[in-house]
Amino acid sequence: MISVSNIFSLKSTNEANYISTEQVALWKKYIAWEKSNPLRTEDLPLLARRVMFAYEQCLLCLSHHPDVWYEAALYLETVAKQMTEKGVKKHITVSTNIIHNSEGKSM
Repeated sequence: MISVSNIFSLKSTNEANYISTEQVALWKKYIAWEKSNPLRTEDLPLLARRVMFAYEQCLLCLSHHPDVWYEAALYLETVAKQMTEKGVKKHITVSTNIIHNSEGKSM
């Protein structure tokens, strides 16, 4: 059994890899749920903020997974194009705390 305090020191073991893989899958499931627009809102900036909040929370735990960073960037690019096409003038702000935390810096 792996205790929470030493999970990161056991990354090379199969059990720790399974936990990491399972955590990635759960975060992606949550992000997909947010993308499905559970509020059924027509407010694209609101939906984008909710999805980006989910990505930000995910990246706090999984900052070492480049595929999550890539998916977040692709989502922002897609939403930016949609907002430009619709003429939406609201901007989406992304927290820079994630970038600082992933670099080992604090704000």
